[in-house]
Amino acid sequence: MGENQELRIITAEELNRADGKDGAPEYIAIHGVVYDVGEVQLLRGGGHHGVTGGRDVSDLFVHNLNILKRLKVVGRLV
Repeated sequence: MGENQELRIITAEELNRADGKDGAPEYIAIHGVVYDVGEVQLLRGGGHHGVTGGRDVSDLFVHNLNILKRLKVVGRLV
């Protein structure tokens, strides 16, 4: 997403539905930013330290924030 593009607003309800199940996208939110983790093997399906799609995982995702640079930003959690 380009720097000049406004981020899509994603509600908590929308985030909850983006759990990667039944063909849904798999998103996580960290400090208000929503990321697509559907293509990240390490994070897909909750396989890494309890990080599961459809949730705000700010409290769980405190280590190695450098991985965020590689994730696709899809919006802003409100």
